[in-house]
Amino acid sequence: MWQVREGIDWNRQYCTQQEASDAAKNMIESWKALYPTAEVDAKENEGLISQAIVQVETLHDVTLFVEQVQQPKKTKE
Repeated sequence: MWQVREGIDWNRQYCTQQEASDAAKNMIESWKALYPTAEVDAKENEGLISQAIVQVETLHDVTLFVEQVQQPKKTKE
């Protein structure tokens, strides 16, 4: 399982790293549409985003993390 986390305030989970990276790219494009002067510093490996910092015209920069997370172990009932 993969998640896209924005700072500590928001996260959404995806089945694959590709889906998580695509979601991060879509969020970056949305911010760039809202803030045309936004600057993006993205770390990619083989075309997949692992982290991105979006400098926007607000009080804080937006940092996204694409991370692999452990699925909870199923317990026998």
